[in-house]
Amino acid sequence: MFLSDLSIRRPVLATMMTGSIVVFGLVSYNRLGVDLFPDVEFPIVTITTILEGADPETVETTLTDVIEEHVNTISGIKRLNSQSSEGVSLVVIELQSGRGPGREGAGGARQGGRGPRRPAREIEPPSSRKWTSTPCPSSPWSCRARAIPSAS
Repeated sequence: MFLSDLSIRRPVLATMMTGSIVVFGLVSYNRLGVDLFPDVEFPIVTITTILEGADPETVETTLTDVIEEHVNTISGIKRLNSQSSEGVSLVVIELQSGRGPGREGAGGARQGGRGPRRPAREIEPPSSRKWTSTPCPSSPWSCRARAIPSAS
């Protein structure tokens, strides 16, 4: 009630206070730095290994279990997911917050395929990548229009 009573008794003061807040906001808005494409780095590392022509059970025992066993030695793992499909092993490592994949996490994950026992020669070397939002579009929306009917 104090603010409303003051505004009724002194309307010029209320107008000047409102105007000063608006001017302060406009000046601050112009000086506000905005990055259109912020570099956001999530603590996620993926390891992909390919074994041509192998069934999912073979991929799991030959690749995925070996990589998981070696990667589990890294400290700070929040979640470890793996998927074995025909000819491909995918291991996704999510590190705890504050432990970026550019630090020891990615280094340890990159060693994931280089465990103590080396599988068969026909396996391609594992590729590890840290997930970053830099190559992703800033807005994943698209537009589509119906086809215009022909006049014939």
